[in-house]
Amino acid sequence: MQRRLEHWVLRIDRLHDDLVRAGTLDRLAGRLGEPDHDPHGDPIPRSDGTLPDDDQLRLDTVDEGVRSRVARVSDSDPELLRQLDQLGITIGTTLTVNRRHDVTGTIDVVHDGASVALDLTTAYAIRVVQTDS
Repeated sequence: MQRRLEHWVLRIDRLHDDLVRAGTLDRLAGRLGEPDHDPHGDPIPRSDGTLPDDDQLRLDTVDEGVRSRVARVSDSDPELLRQLDQLGITIGTTLTVNRRHDVTGTIDVVHDGASVALDLTTAYAIRVVQTDS
């Protein structure tokens, strides 16, 4: 099993190198508009292997009263993604941390003028970038 895995990793590395040499990755990135993050906000490596600079914070670490924009959401739990979508919280959504409730393990955020209570597990899965206003 270990040998098979090593074989496939080596083949993937060679394929990646071939695509870089042929300019395929750069052409594909150009056709897609040079994205630096995927639809869930995960960074996309540049053709040289480096990642875009990132000043994202976990929502559960943002101070009360701070306004921020959702930049990334963990895609490991499809149910969480559906729940956030139903709440209207997606990439680009502006949130303001209203209040933390340490006893109940929730955090209240204001979104579109309404207060929404998120459990800390959900807040942990959301990455934000602070905004000026």
